[in-house]
Amino acid sequence: MVPIRISPFFSVFSEKSRNDNVYIKGVLQCCECSDFSVLFYGIVKKQVICRHYLLPKKDRVALRIRCNICGRIINVFDSETDGFYHFQGVREQNDPNERFYCERCHKETFTIRVKYEYAGLQEMKNLGKNEPENGFSWIQISLQCNNCLKKYTKLLDWDAS
Repeated sequence: MVPIRISPFFSVFSEKSRNDNVYIKGVLQCCECSDFSVLFYGIVKKQVICRHYLLPKKDRVALRIRCNICGRIINVFDSETDGFYHFQGVREQNDPNERFYCERCHKETFTIRVKYEYAGLQEMKNLGKNEPENGFSWIQISLQCNNCLKKYTKLLDWDAS
């Protein structure tokens, strides 16, 4: 269970259930590999302990990736349209997308790891939601540079409910 538009590109490596919650971890792939450039809308902040965070700009954060082999754009997350209460709204196509570069080697080649949390699956069923896979309540996105292996753990850590 992952959002419909992500499922063709999502390779699950962990799925756990606890009570009415489901946690799914995986890696995004295209052209049978994980080699993406990262485009974002928001503000990247670096903390003192070398962690990077993608924070909202004008109450919005969005992350898209581009396959470095075929050029396909995949919309991974948009805080205005994704999550438990949003269920795939309409996106603005003219967003200014900024490129994310590795701080260490300045390359644009990343592996993208995503963790989804689905809370209240029974509540979604009771509300008559047709596509519960699009109704995740939390998302975490981590990157790893394919060139120098620097990790950006939880670059995006977002409550989507």
